[in-house]
Amino acid sequence: MNKKLLGVAVALFAGAAFAQPIPSGNTGRVQIQGTINSTVAMSNASIAYVAPGTGPAMPANTGVSPTAFDYAVNLGDINLLTATDLATNGSAVRILLSFQMRSNNSYHLKAQNVDNVAAPGSVMTPAEIGFCTKSIANASNTAKIFNPGTRVDAPTHDCRVTDNINYDSVNDSVTYNHTLAAITGAQQDVLVGPQISTGGSTNSNNNFITVGQEFAIRPELFHQQGTFNYTVTFTASTP
Repeated sequence: MNKKLLGVAVALFAGAAFAQPIPSGNTGRVQIQGTINSTVAMSNASIAYVAPGTGPAMPANTGVSPTAFDYAVNLGDINLLTATDLATNGSAVRILLSFQMRSNNSYHLKAQNVDNVAAPGSVMTPAEIGFCTKSIANASNTAKIFNPGTRVDAPTHDCRVTDNINYDSVNDSVTYNHTLAAITGAQQDVLVGPQISTGGSTNSNNNFITVGQEFAIRPELFHQQGTFNYTVTFTASTP
């Protein structure tokens, strides 16, 4: 027999015979740490033609959290649009953008409008396009909403109760209380409020508010000819 192999076998056997348990009283420690930063998220966006009738082309590039939404609405020749709101509303064509917001801190929602047409710019001015906050709603599961029933989300351009449009029946013209002119240039607050969520993730099925932003335009048959092209960028942040 190979003596080297025999020696290894004896040594292993002897070690097993005299094995001792780990002495009691020894301790081990695991430290787990991290941070919770201020978080705000916009998600699950959709956009719709509000007034019935002939609407604009449906937009592409639907964004779902945590991907930012990116829509393009091509109204085509607005003279051909069928605006079927009441005449007292100036027969406006309305586009409603809806999205969910979640935050673990108070939040600011800002918007900025940019004219994409080279000088002298779009034929329809920002003041001729209505822009306002049409709706704010809690998630269906309100049990976990921060301070349920006592939320104070304050829109800067509020049209939740009254119509944004003023119709002059004598001159058959419309003006808007809130327009894209208010957010043209630097970013401006359009909505501020307290903490929204107390749990879940940036795409949970609860713990959010749904914000509806309305854009409005009236078909203009005898308007200056040309094109208009605006981009409105929304940015959510915590203080």
